[in-house]
Order: sequence, then structure tokens, then C-alpha cells
Amino acid sequence: MNTSPTNPGSACDIIDIDADAEINGEKPEITIETPRPSKKVLPCGGFVFPFSGPGKTASSDYPYALHDTLQLPWTHSSSADGTLTLRSIACRKICAKGRSNCSACADLSKDSILEGILDRAKHGVHEKANYAYQSFSGLIELLRRKNKHIEEMKMRGFNAARRIARQARSLTDHKCFVRAIQKAGSTGIK
Repeated sequence: MNTSPTNPGSACDIIDIDADAEINGEKPEITIETPRPSKKVLPCGGFVFPFSGPGKTASSDYPYALHDTLQLPWTHSSSADGTLTLRSIACRKICAKGRSNCSACADLSKDSILEGILDRAKHGVHEKANYAYQSFSGLIELLRRKNKHIEEMKMRGFNAARRIARQARSLTDHKCFVRAIQKAGSTGIK
């Protein structure tokens, strides 16, 4: 049985895709034109979260738990270099020439919730504030203080128990002494 194609150029021809393409014995030149943008477009850099001081990080300043508690108008992302970037939900992903972020991300700096977060990062979160407003380092500090308070209360309880036991022994000894005097007085011993 003959498996070779009967007429060249039919649908059954085997094509070598690794061979150079030749049209009528000539190699065509392939040029790819990339369209030039009419306007310079840059990716939006978002709102870079300013840390409250040297040595501060995202975990020491930013209250991540607020995203679980409130519907915030931004998302957050961290990079390997420690930068925390906030992006508006309405981010346009591109910004105009000469700008580092789109108008939606630039407007985040005027958001009252973000202003409160920045103020608490700078001045500290009140101890009695909801835990969602605390950063990771703030929560760790609260747990340390709470553990210290618990240890102090345990020591107070231990010391009070020892004092009560000592007073109970003293009271028992005093009762024995009073009974002995009563017994001596009833028998007529002087």
C-alpha cells in the first residue's frame, strides 16, 4: 500500500516546521512592527504606606485585622524590600506621565480611615481600643503586659494564701491557749 501523497501540496503533505520557509525558492523577510503608544503610560505605584519611624515595619505599624472588620476602600501588598503598598479598589492600574500613582490611589491619603491609621501608627493605639486597630507588634506588646499582670495576680494570690494560712495557724494556737485558760479557771487552779 502506498502512503505517500499523490499530489504535492495536498492536505496530507508532511510539513517540516523546523525548516526555513521558502516561497518560490526565496526566503521572505519577516518584520514585526510594534505600535507606539500615543501617550506615555506608566503603571500605578499605589499609595506607599509611610512607616512611623526608623526600624518600623509593616507588622509594627499597619493594622491588618481591620480588613476583616471593616470594608476598606483599598487592598494591601508587601514587597521583599519591606515596602507596604496600598491600592485603591478603584485603581486604574496606570498613571499619567510625571505621576507615581493614579488619582484613585492618590486620593487614599485623604481617606479618614487611613488618616486615623497613620495617626495611631505615629502616636500609638489606645490600650482599650478594639484589637483590630492594633498592629502585630501592638498585639504582642498587649499580650506581654497582660501576661505580666496575670503573673502579678498569681503572686498576690499565692502571698495572700500564705498569709491566710499563717493567720489561721496563729488563730488556732490562740484558741488552744484560751481553752487552756478556761479549763484551768474551771478546775480552780491559780
